[in-house]
This record gives sequence, C-alpha cells and structure tokens, in this order.
Amino acid sequence: MIGRSLFFATGTTVICLLLGFPVAYWIAQSAPKRWQNLLLLGFVLPLWTSSLLRSYAWISILRRTGVFNSLLARCGLPTLNLLNDWPAVLIGMSYSFLPYMVLILYAALEKLDMRLLEASAGGNSGTIILENNNISGHCGWKFASIYYQSGRFY
Repeated sequence: MIGRSLFFATGTTVICLLLGFPVAYWIAQSAPKRWQNLLLLGFVLPLWTSSLLRSYAWISILRRTGVFNSLLARCGLPTLNLLNDWPAVLIGMSYSFLPYMVLILYAALEKLDMRLLEASAGGNSGTIILENNNISGHCGWKFASIYYQSGRFY
C-alpha cells in the first residue's frame, strides 16, 4: 500500500515537473510582461472548478466509450481500457497538481538572474550555479509534493 502510494506520488511529481517546468520557464522568462498575469490566470482557472466535476470530466474522456477511445477507433487503432487502472490515476493526479507546480516554479524562475545562466553556458562548465538564487530555497517542493500526494491516494 505504501509502495503504491509512493509510486503514484513520485510519478505525479515527475510528470508535473516535466510538463510544468517548460510552461513556468516560458511564462517567467519569455512571455511578454503584460501577458504573464493573464497566462497564470488561465493556468490556475481550472482550480476554481470543483474537483468532483473535473474527475467526472476525466471519466468521460478515459472510459471505454469516451472521447479518447473514440479518437483511437476513428484512427483505426485498438481502444484501451484506461479507466480504473494506474494510468488514469496518474493522469488525474497530474492534472490536479499541475497548476500548483507551475505556480511554485514560476515564483522561483521569475527571480532567476539570467546572467547566471549565461555565465554557466559561456565557460563550457555545463552546470548552472544556483548559490545566490531563489531556486535553491524552493528545492523543498520535491519532498513536500511527494509527501502531500502520497497522503492524497489511498
């Protein structure tokens, strides 16, 4: 039971990090300043919807006669039984926690000094120096996220 919970917590954290870091980096460093708040609002907007409603939406997408399997059948591919299996749990948990990951990473990346990235790339070091950066203060999100998510799955 604990192993399964840790698997889902770690898997959700990795998926959220892989999907959330590019989004947060783009919003913090590349998006125009006048659009940043609107982009963050658009990413956080699903949190205003009830989690029960969002869960039922994923059920209608992933069930045997759902939208995803209808698209697979239309393309001539075999349908999958994703509902009530571990991929559906990872998809649902990742969807639930992705806005939190983006907000946390955005808060850290917004304060990132771009000169540190340029300095680390210029000397063929291949590493990023983070001693004087706020990201090092946010490294606890990994452990907090795994701890929090392992308590959310029973």
